[in-house]
Amino acid sequence: MADIITEGQLAEIVWSIYEFIDNPDNPLVIDKSALVWLLFMEKIRKDQVPVSTDSNSSGHAVIQYRQNGGLKTQYWSGRQKLLFNESEIDFDLSYDFTQNHVGMEIVHQQLKNAGFHIVPNAARSEGFATTVSKAQRIKIQNLLTQKIADMKDQFDIDRDHDWLVDGSADPQDPAGLDALLPLDPTAGIVGGRSRANPLLQHHVILNSSTGAAGTLRTDLNTMVRQAMTRTRMFNGKIDFMMAGSKWLDGYTAFATANQLRTNAPASGIGKIDIGIPDTDIFFDGIPVIFNPTMDFIADELGDDTWKRRCYGINSKTFQVGVPDGEWKEETSPMDPADERVTRFSNDGRMSLQLNNPNGNFVNTVAA
Repeated sequence: MADIITEGQLAEIVWSIYEFIDNPDNPLVIDKSALVWLLFMEKIRKDQVPVSTDSNSSGHAVIQYRQNGGLKTQYWSGRQKLLFNESEIDFDLSYDFTQNHVGMEIVHQQLKNAGFHIVPNAARSEGFATTVSKAQRIKIQNLLTQKIADMKDQFDIDRDHDWLVDGSADPQDPAGLDALLPLDPTAGIVGGRSRANPLLQHHVILNSSTGAAGTLRTDLNTMVRQAMTRTRMFNGKIDFMMAGSKWLDGYTAFATANQLRTNAPASGIGKIDIGIPDTDIFFDGIPVIFNPTMDFIADELGDDTWKRRCYGINSKTFQVGVPDGEWKEETSPMDPADERVTRFSNDGRMSLQLNNPNGNFVNTVAA
């Protein structure tokens, strides 16, 4: 006789697999270390206070751009009049929240073909799988675990990809890193403000040459120095550099031609742990991370610059705004009354924010 499972128990079984996995088939699991940008966002999100949903019900987050307080020290003597100035917060930057979702259906016929009988439209319990025995769970979990893993992995893969590109394909797509730090630092807007304002312009040098007499080291030194100068009020600096494969090839070729050391930090400079994989390539003590997603985007969009790009990232200038509990939620909506399917999903809501663009840089090497 077939095992009888109600729709409510089916939902509970799938939910239990999120926490209880006893799968002897050892399903393929995505290598999270390849999702460099997602790991970075997860790290800085965990270091920040969740965004209040009450104050951001309008669907966007507002942060303040602050270069300095606008105050100056006065030197005085005797009965000279002391001056008092109003502290300046230059302006607000506004970033939209983006809602994201990946959903999966489990068609009951597939489970029936595997020897299970699903009773439709049964009342759901509130015991979160406590009415389903471990024996029952093990019987069905091997049918479902890979489906659940695929859904969760795809959610991460897509967010890693979509929060890198500029989001111009669809008005509901997120404004990712390419929108916040485009190749043209004077074009468009950031945080609802025009980049015509020099305070909102990051540093960009394109097509650096990598030959024996190339400009790459001079260009990188210039941008790192400019970024550090602009962020001295933040007690921050370029934490890491994230590059595509052709940029890394160009950099190592340049280093070889000019006898530069790339495989260790400069003396006395340690790597700042921001939750990204370790690397054996450095530029003046700054770790250089290969991001394979950038190569994938290059092939997907036919835009070779992605492989030739390098982003210099100051983590203190980035924020990930997430309303409480909405970074990644597993949900199970009610089954439709007229269909024999059970649905599950991952949902999220977030905003990638940049509070000081000119603490970062973008470089490309010549083709």
